[in-house]
Amino acid sequence: MRAVHHSGVKAFDNYIVSIAPGNSIGGGLYGKSIRPYYGALDGLNHPTPNGDMQRYDINHYPIALPENVLNVIRREGLREGLYVYTLYHERNGHRTYHGFIVTRAKDNQIIDVIVTGPTYKSHIVLGYAKEYLSEPTIPPASAADVITANAGLEPGPPSYQPSECINAPFA
Repeated sequence: MRAVHHSGVKAFDNYIVSIAPGNSIGGGLYGKSIRPYYGALDGLNHPTPNGDMQRYDINHYPIALPENVLNVIRREGLREGLYVYTLYHERNGHRTYHGFIVTRAKDNQIIDVIVTGPTYKSHIVLGYAKEYLSEPTIPPASAADVITANAGLEPGPPSYQPSECINAPFA
């Protein structure tokens, strides 16, 4: 099913199917994981020489990545996996690439946004998409905040102790 998007760029909104974090293909978004330079494993969970899996992932990206995107991958992808997203739309047989968003694979935090599109509209598209591709940073709650937030709640269902379940007769 197609999601309805309102980025403010009509050609993109009419073309995009879905914007979601993780590996994704088609309909205006291509997202691919890029394994770390150090400590990456192959598909059979065997260790590989440093950099082999990262080079493999980069070489199998559907378009040639610009040098500034490769620099972000080389700098940030030494010891952690990344996601690289490309946003685009097609119109009258012509594909317009708006740019790239690079996030950390473990928490979807945005590392960099690289605009490659021809007009200011690419900034609008990437600004809109990054809200869907990243997780908001939520500061950890203190114990006092949790107690205060739960103060007015009704108690939940009774909890059962493991010993009660083990000794219970079978019906």
